[in-house]
Parts: sequence; C-alpha cells; structure tokens
Amino acid sequence: MSAKRQVTSGLCLLSAIAMTAYARFVWGPAHGPVPGTIARVGKPLPRLPVVDASGRPVDAAKDAMGSRSVIAFYSASCRVCQVVLPQMRPFPPELRLFLINEESNDSLMDLGALGFEKAVLYRDPHRVLARSFPMCGVPTILFVDERGILRDGMVGEHARGQVQKKLREFARERP
Repeated sequence: MSAKRQVTSGLCLLSAIAMTAYARFVWGPAHGPVPGTIARVGKPLPRLPVVDASGRPVDAAKDAMGSRSVIAFYSASCRVCQVVLPQMRPFPPELRLFLINEESNDSLMDLGALGFEKAVLYRDPHRVLARSFPMCGVPTILFVDERGILRDGMVGEHARGQVQKKLREFARERP
C-alpha cells in the first residue's frame, strides 16, 4: 500500500473513532435518554427537570407527588395543542394540573382564557419530554397518582370527548 493511501486510511480511522467518541460522550448524553429517565406506565415518574416562570429549576415529577396530577406538555404554536388543551375543560377540581411549555421562546397561550387559572406553569428548556418519552410529541398528557406513579398518558390528537373521558376516569379512580 502506498504511503498516501496509508495516511488516508489512518485519517479515516481516526475520524471514525473521534465521531464515535463525540456521539457517545458528548452528543448522546445531551440529546438522548439518560439511563433511568424513560417513563413507563405503572412505574414512578422519572425526574422531570423543568424551570418555573422565574427561571428557577424544579422537578415537576416531585411537585406532582402527594396528589393526583395531570402533567401536560404543550407548545403554544402547535395547532393540535390549540385543539386538545381546551378539551380538558372543565378540568376536574380534585386533580392538579401542571402545564409545561415545550417552546424555548416566551410565547404562551392565554391559559387563563382556557380556564386553567390554577395550573402550575413550567418550561422545558432541556427537552426533558423528548429525552424521557420515546416517540413523543405535543401535546403529551400524563396521569400521575399521588405516589408519583405514571398511570396513563395520551399523545397527540384524539376523538372529541376522549380527553374529558380520561380526565373524569382518572379523577374517580381510588388508590
């Protein structure tokens, strides 16, 4: 093999090793699921590191503990979210509602006009939804019991009345 070919082969091998190392140790941890963070029905909800309105980091999963809660990931620019979120009205008073905006900018739906005055609002700048829920999308609605166990979920658009039906069923369930 010629010297030029040996150098080219060596550079290709070195480049492949560098790309693999970057994907494994830099890109993967920042963009892929972190071990132990995949949400599963019937299991405790993993940490959901989000930020509150003042930019303070919080764990939405921890905040949901102690009461039956609904956690809804949405995007204000999402047309499906604009259809599905209003279908959550009237929201059962025995449940707590956490709304997590997936957008990085400050656009918000007028949640007060939607009848969610008591909702706890968060943002998801670290893309925890995508990292914890494989094949997810917005809106994603999670049903979490008082012990922090994920009981059910809904993703995307559903037939009219299905969101309200799930909310009522979850509100009536007894631990």
